[in-house]
Amino acid sequence: MFSVNLIGTRFKKLIVSLAIILYALLVCIARLSRKQDKPTCVVFSLSPGQVFSKSSPGKIEKFFQEERFKPYISADSLLVECRNWRTIFSQNKIVVLDATFHLIKLHSLNMSFFQLVNKIGKCIPPGQIQDAEFGIKYVKNEIIDPALWQILAEEVRVQLDVVSTQTWMQKKGFIQRISEIEVFRKTMFWYSTNSEPIHQKDSIPERHESSNALRAFNLHLVWNDHQASYLKSLGIDKVQAVGSIVFQERKISKQEPDKKIVVFTDVTPTDNDDYFYNPRMSLATLKGLVETLDEMKIESGKEILLYLKPKRRYSGFHSGAYVSYVKELSDKKKIKILSADSNLYEVISKSDFLISTPYTSTNYIASELSIPNAYFCLDYNPWILDRFHNEIEVIVSKSRLHMRLKQEILNIHSANP
Repeated sequence: MFSVNLIGTRFKKLIVSLAIILYALLVCIARLSRKQDKPTCVVFSLSPGQVFSKSSPGKIEKFFQEERFKPYISADSLLVECRNWRTIFSQNKIVVLDATFHLIKLHSLNMSFFQLVNKIGKCIPPGQIQDAEFGIKYVKNEIIDPALWQILAEEVRVQLDVVSTQTWMQKKGFIQRISEIEVFRKTMFWYSTNSEPIHQKDSIPERHESSNALRAFNLHLVWNDHQASYLKSLGIDKVQAVGSIVFQERKISKQEPDKKIVVFTDVTPTDNDDYFYNPRMSLATLKGLVETLDEMKIESGKEILLYLKPKRRYSGFHSGAYVSYVKELSDKKKIKILSADSNLYEVISKSDFLISTPYTSTNYIASELSIPNAYFCLDYNPWILDRFHNEIEVIVSKSRLHMRLKQEILNIHSANP
């Protein structure tokens, strides 16, 4: 990455010019490939895990075509961008490495090579090149791509639904450019409910730094009314609650009458003690849960299974102490570790009770499926937790957890709940 100070404006213009020429040449070559249907909806910012590991391109297509989304997007002909090597070998042609490239290839058939080069150049604000920090990724994502979208809107008059998730906030410059193009209907799908921050005691809540970028979208589709209210408090008025959004098949399993299953969906901590999901809190919470279930097994004489569903696959990025403890519990048959890529609907629907650390989205799925659930957290100071969050109980003691599990799993109700 070259800095602004090391590259003169004239040299930077040369770099951009060469990039435009190369890009236009690739587009012209790509036109020789077989014709494809022009999409009505383009989806950005899905991760390889969301497209290939936790789901599949075919299931992603069916997800966006669900009846509940039809009033808001037209996904009859879908295009999904996923920049991953698995896209190259995918048999499903709705997934492409670069959606912008694919669109300009489909819609610029009447442009010659020189016309395309000229149009791209004219759509780039001169000041953007002068002020830019340079690198291949920056030139492509923040200079050429917005210019191509302007061409699609103004020259070709393409009408599209542009769909993104909150991950796209990393491309604020791009969002700002396309927000000015009214022909595109821009919709953000929120794939989690924990957008509302957890604050420390005596801290002053900061204004959400992405509020302006969020307002660039015509509509935000969220899980529930609580989340909608939070976004509206940021000045984002166009919000609609539509239910859970996890890009997975709604696969429902039957509970097994002879088994009692508690599912714990955790957020694996890093070694950052200043973060809410820190090793101290996470270890105390998991240990408290295991100890409570051990006590219940002894009291009731019944087998209660604990399944742990990690949010992501364990890696060197995560807390070594926490991951070691989880593996120790697994070796001792205290827990069963589920795949991070497991279908959430299948896992939760099979459980008798769902527990997670605040305020994980899986609790809302459990509520949708009428599965009893609660948040559970120990040793969380100096953070502030609600007593109830979106009507879901937040349990902060082993004694209360013990009582709630007896009620929900063993159907034993105390006279003093």
